[in-house]
Amino acid sequence: MSAADASGEADRADQADEGMTLEGILREAGVDPRDVWPQAPTELAVQSRHERMVQALRPYAQPTGRAVVELDDRPEQVGAWVNGAGRALGYEPTWARFVRPDLGRGALFVLHSPHPDNEAELIVLAEKGVLTRSLIVDVCRWAFFGLGLCRVVVRIPADRPDLSDLARRARFRFEGTARRFFRGAIDAQVWAMTGPDCPWLAPRSSAAATAADVPASSSMKVH
Repeated sequence: MSAADASGEADRADQADEGMTLEGILREAGVDPRDVWPQAPTELAVQSRHERMVQALRPYAQPTGRAVVELDDRPEQVGAWVNGAGRALGYEPTWARFVRPDLGRGALFVLHSPHPDNEAELIVLAEKGVLTRSLIVDVCRWAFFGLGLCRVVVRIPADRPDLSDLARRARFRFEGTARRFFRGAIDAQVWAMTGPDCPWLAPRSSAAATAADVPASSSMKVH
């Protein structure tokens, strides 16, 4: 077979193969492939988990109690806040910040590193007097209803009993100790809350809402 014959055979094979591609099959069916998938790379922009959350939450981000919901903090700023508190921001983070204009203080809640079984890590940076029952209820709704999580986990340095007390009063349950979790040297207490067991989402009578349900005031804390 000459080189020309070989070239002609290759061209015919290529033409035959075109009918076996998805594009070829669509065209034979009278469908323009451009109507099935976008051609321009700009049309394929992928939203981050946080961007999707903000898009869904923004229409409902009304003031909660006396706090205002802030959704527009940049990832770089959130990372700087978390790193400044001695923690690391994991992958696929999403966050919400609640501001009390009357106090000039706020609280930042970050959920990150989601597990395939719908578990995520929670980091809280809160200034004194901001963590109230109504705010905890809103955060639980955000995590379990808005993000569809089943479990929320916080890890607290074992040498910070004040933060462990906050987790307990927020109705997280102690599940054990992660040895040398922080910087390979400090043990972490593992506290978790699950959607089905979350007491803040169940109907509660006014008599059941006692002062013990309100987390103690704190200065800038991380847990």
